[in-house]
Amino acid sequence: MTTKRQWVNAFPITQLPAGSVKVYRGHGSQVAVFRLEDEQLFAVDNRCPHEGYPLAKGWVSDCLVTCPWHNFKFDLKDGRCVMGDEAVRTFDVQLDDGHVHLDLTPPDPSVEIPRLLASLEQGLLTRKLGQMARDVVRLLLTGVTPRRIAYETARLDAAYAQYGTTHATAVAVDALRLTDRYQAHEAVLPLMQALDMASETHRRRPIRPTPAAIEPSDDMAACGERLAQLVEEEKAEQAEALLRGAIAKGWSRETIEPWLYQLCADHFLDFGHALIYQVKLSDLLDEVGWSHAADLLPAQLFSIVNGTREELLPEWLWFRRYWQDVAPRAQELMATNGKGLFDADAAFAAICDGTGAEALDAVVEALEANADLERIVDVISAAAAERMLRFDVAIDLDPGLQHSWLDVTHTLTFAAALRQALRRWRDPDALRLVLFAVRFVNVARPLDGTSGQRDACPPPQDHQSIMTAIGEGRADRAMALTEAYLQAERPVEPLRVALEDLCLADPLTRPIVVAHAIKTCVAAFDEHRDMVGPRRGLPVLAVVRLLASPIVERRVARAVHEAVRFVVHGKVPKTLT
Repeated sequence: MTTKRQWVNAFPITQLPAGSVKVYRGHGSQVAVFRLEDEQLFAVDNRCPHEGYPLAKGWVSDCLVTCPWHNFKFDLKDGRCVMGDEAVRTFDVQLDDGHVHLDLTPPDPSVEIPRLLASLEQGLLTRKLGQMARDVVRLLLTGVTPRRIAYETARLDAAYAQYGTTHATAVAVDALRLTDRYQAHEAVLPLMQALDMASETHRRRPIRPTPAAIEPSDDMAACGERLAQLVEEEKAEQAEALLRGAIAKGWSRETIEPWLYQLCADHFLDFGHALIYQVKLSDLLDEVGWSHAADLLPAQLFSIVNGTREELLPEWLWFRRYWQDVAPRAQELMATNGKGLFDADAAFAAICDGTGAEALDAVVEALEANADLERIVDVISAAAAERMLRFDVAIDLDPGLQHSWLDVTHTLTFAAALRQALRRWRDPDALRLVLFAVRFVNVARPLDGTSGQRDACPPPQDHQSIMTAIGEGRADRAMALTEAYLQAERPVEPLRVALEDLCLADPLTRPIVVAHAIKTCVAAFDEHRDMVGPRRGLPVLAVVRLLASPIVERRVARAVHEAVRFVVHGKVPKTLT
């Protein structure tokens, strides 16, 4: 259907001598109408798309108008920006019976949305945060949903990621959840966190070359086995082509998604990132639909192929032997009916303070007792939170150690991802994911500093005193108040919102650190919601401690220390785990 054009009689041509400009204001528009010396008429939005300064105050030369505030230059014929960022909107203009008429018809969304998305992509690749933010606001005002923008962020991450899916996708999914309480265009704030991460990661990168889909066999099970074999052999191009072929063939989510969870369980990949990303992608596909799988999942597969298989390191030899012993019983153990009892306190102590074998034994024994798998994950998650509560902040401050706050947050975010993965993929091999999580939390024991004990205090009436303590950097005080607040069963939602708002308010600088703060906050409150028992408050306490503590973001000193240690002394980076 053709939109009826909205022409307005702006003003008499006598009010616009040759070589001058006049601004028309009306119908929600500000239009700068230029009459050049050769009598040509041009009309553009008077507000420079960069920061809104009036283009009518600029000067014209060779059909280019220059904004005097930042020297951006626009072609009056089509609005193209020949120096600067975004194009400026143009308006059709006619001279009729001595009057200037302007066409103020709103832009066609079918044209405007692709234009804005293209501008957003260009801003991302050139790291122009202002341009990206303005494009997101304009998209939201045009009627594009936050869901669509989160998807587009993940799509761009998948397209440009050199080695596959990155933190940008994970943050996009978490940011989408945060948009629920933002009205209309204000959703730009959480959405920009993911775009910032993507822009820092993919600045000036070319699109990652991808293989064409290949036709899979009609045997779905055999195809999944072939995919796993190709991944194991690190034949990334063939594996990705096969996955693309399976998706193009129209195979269902129920067929394909378990393949990826299986691959996450085959190895402990990249500090747990593979499983975390897979859960986030599953959440995103819940929102946008399986029809978008081809845009997102091949990049995840590519990251899995390229991921470091950490359990192959010598330090994991005991774990590999342990798994060989327990693997034949995996189906039996994962068939727990959930009605059995286990000593959660003893399991918590074993994971936090026992040897690696003692930690794994505690979980296997709970499964042998037919304990509820969700309650076992509660213990793992609580132990991960306790690890954060004990983390020695001096380690983060020491450039001679290759550990940081970000490392220890992964124990909690991996535990949270484990819970969601088990809800989506309850397979015997998922036992390996459970044991990965236990080992991950347990092996971080050397990062402990304080005992994790907190002084008791009266419960605050609201969350404001907690936020004040966080703002003052008084981590012990913030944790004590939070513990009393939770024990008194004060409402958790205001505290969650306040902590999320804090993550979005630029208390941290580097996008990767902001990303970890956001995903840890989301994971902490998810775990508080899903856990039962006396330790369910530990994840919230953990994120409070994180946000109240000093965090080193710039790592130049550490890079220099490690360079000297390696080049001069032939030493690898110093680690405690």
